[in-house]
Amino acid sequence: MSEFLSNEFIALRPIEESDLEQLRTWRNAPELRERTREWKALTSRDQARWFERITSDERKDHMFMVMHKQCAIGVIGLCGWNMHDRHAEISFYVGDTENRGKGYMSTALSLLIDWGFKQGLHRIWAEVFAFNIPSIKLLEKLGFAVEGKQRDHVFRDGRFIDSLIMGLLSQDKQRLSSRFDTAESDSAQ
Repeated sequence: MSEFLSNEFIALRPIEESDLEQLRTWRNAPELRERTREWKALTSRDQARWFERITSDERKDHMFMVMHKQCAIGVIGLCGWNMHDRHAEISFYVGDTENRGKGYMSTALSLLIDWGFKQGLHRIWAEVFAFNIPSIKLLEKLGFAVEGKQRDHVFRDGRFIDSLIMGLLSQDKQRLSSRFDTAESDSAQ
């Protein structure tokens, strides 16, 4: 299938039915599952229902494979797309352990955030477990601010975990982009 968004490092393409087995393997890995709201292992039936939902004409979730050098390394999406209130939740993970920490998801997130705002979204938000420092730092780097904390929001492995709600408004992104553009032009002189 063709690319949806891309730059010289990363391409985003729609998820295909043939991707489901790989996605299920990634999502069922304990180190990923502990960082998501899905607390139980996913089955092929769960995945089939999810795929049907994200590919239907009435879909509210826009999900994509993150590709690097034509290899799938992760997943990204804007979920719960609400054009009346002009917001969506961003969802992401790098499933391929060899490609974590290399900046690919930062690039993919930037591509998708820019696209979302161009489609008319005003706010993009994320729910992140408070212990997930790498994701919190990544979102902060992209301009997201912590908007709130849901104390003891989920119960996992015998303990309660806080969730942070982080958000980015379209005007925040524009302000950050103009600051970045100014810094780039200053460094080029």
